[in-house]
Amino acid sequence: MRVGIIGLYLECIVNSLAFFFTAMQRSFVPMFIQLISLPVHLLGCYIFVNYFDMGLDGLALSLNITYALSLIAIYFVVKFSNDPIIH
Repeated sequence: MRVGIIGLYLECIVNSLAFFFTAMQRSFVPMFIQLISLPVHLLGCYIFVNYFDMGLDGLALSLNITYALSLIAIYFVVKFSNDPIIH
């Protein structure tokens, strides 16, 4: 349960930033980040459930890692973007 609470917090931040990019007509940024993070999430789910036998906690942990990586990717996009609307 505690693992899932952290994921909810990260999900709120990532989704808020995705809505920000969509409002700025830059919806390709969160889409591209989600396309990159999807294989990471699937691989994490497979590893945590099948190899570490963590069950639902492994799924929640994989989701937390996915949201954390998405948040880091969004941070770097904003930091190093030359787009005047985003920066």
